[in-house]
Amino acid sequence: MSTQTRTHRYNTYRTQGNLALAHRHDLEFELIEGGASASKKDRHESASRASEVQAFRNSLIASVVFISLVFALMGASIASDMILTSRISAIDNVATTCITVKQGDCLLDIADDHPVAGRSSEEVVSWIKDANGLNNATIMVGQRLIVPSNGR
Repeated sequence: MSTQTRTHRYNTYRTQGNLALAHRHDLEFELIEGGASASKKDRHESASRASEVQAFRNSLIASVVFISLVFALMGASIASDMILTSRISAIDNVATTCITVKQGDCLLDIADDHPVAGRSSEEVVSWIKDANGLNNATIMVGQRLIVPSNGR
């Protein structure tokens, strides 16, 4: 004669922390009828299932967070490249002229005398250094430099 087991699960609603409006449907207690050995087996199976479900939820959440992070980084990288490209093209499309360095000139003063709309003097200095193949800001009297032509 086999013992039949019946399981009755009683659920309750509860709230947690600042999620007072979000009810959680949790298992409060479980009543198992049919003997001690059946009860232990059912509890073990129930706990095992709950553990597997929780592990699956955790891995799913981790996957979603990881994928979201990857997409966010890709978006930031693309936006950064677009901004950099637009800034470079704006200064590269400027008309140029050639000047001769005079006594007391420095690249920052030259950049201030030859501004580019929407660009800082430091950006214009970098452009002048690139356009003239300069490794640093050292310039010599009499040296010829390519600079933006829309100066004062």
